[in-house]
Amino acid sequence: MALRAYLKTAIKNSEIGLEISEYEYKAPVDGDEKNTAGKEGELRFTCKLFTQTEEEELRTKTVTIPAKTYTPSTTTTAKK
Repeated sequence: MALRAYLKTAIKNSEIGLEISEYEYKAPVDGDEKNTAGKEGELRFTCKLFTQTEEEELRTKTVTIPAKTYTPSTTTTAKK
């Protein structure tokens, strides 16, 4: 949470720079009949915040991206 607050401050302050040095994205896999929960994805990035006089250390943050849970269809067909 500290990184989130720090990033919000940097985005609003034009005197603070933000540099993202690397990132990795893994897409979530939605659930199906065999694995109803699916598999979460993630976004991981490393960034550096700095001003004209100071440079901060690199920080890495991982954000979890939820998968959609499988819900079986409840549609029924009428018998003839």
